[in-house]
Parts: sequence; C-alpha cells; structure tokens
Amino acid sequence: MAAEHKLALPLIYTALGGNILSGDKQRAEGLEGVERFLAIGDAMSCKMIKVTAGRLQKSAFQLDEARTVAAWLAQVCDRAARHGARVVTEIHFGQYFETAPWPGA
Repeated sequence: MAAEHKLALPLIYTALGGNILSGDKQRAEGLEGVERFLAIGDAMSCKMIKVTAGRLQKSAFQLDEARTVAAWLAQVCDRAARHGARVVTEIHFGQYFETAPWPGA
C-alpha cells in the first residue's frame, strides 16, 4: 500500500528489548521478534528498526545489567547487518540509553 501511494517507510518502531533483563527466554524471544520485523522491513524496503535498550531492573545503573543489554544489542545489530538494516533506539528515562554511571562511581 505504501509503494502504491509512493510513500517511503524509513523506520519500523517496535518495543522489542524492553524486557531483555528479565531472563534468557525474553532475550531469545526478543531476537526472534527482531528477525520477524527485519523480514517485514525487507518486504517494505525499510532499513531501520527501533528497539528498546532494556528497562532498569534495579534502581540505578548496574554493570552486569549494562553488559547484558550491550550483548543483546550486539546480536540485534549483527542480525540487522545481514539484512542491510540499521538499529536505532531512543533515549528514554529508565532505560540504559538514558542512564550511565558517573565517573568514579
């Protein structure tokens, strides 16, 4: 329908990744969802997908959580690269792209 009306779709906006700190099952399901949306993006000539960077599980930045988020995002980026797509996220309160440790903390 978009092509029919000469509309380009620059981004697929998902909430995938919001629960990746809940466990291995959630991380795996999130990757399956990313793969599904990348395939949809291929069909729609859309080469960007938005994911969420994990909601803080503790009250402040925790290095173990940040490592988990970074590893999951790396897997997402690897999958996106195979589709010639890019991954984007928004800076959002209470997620790891908004929260960072202070130097010396």
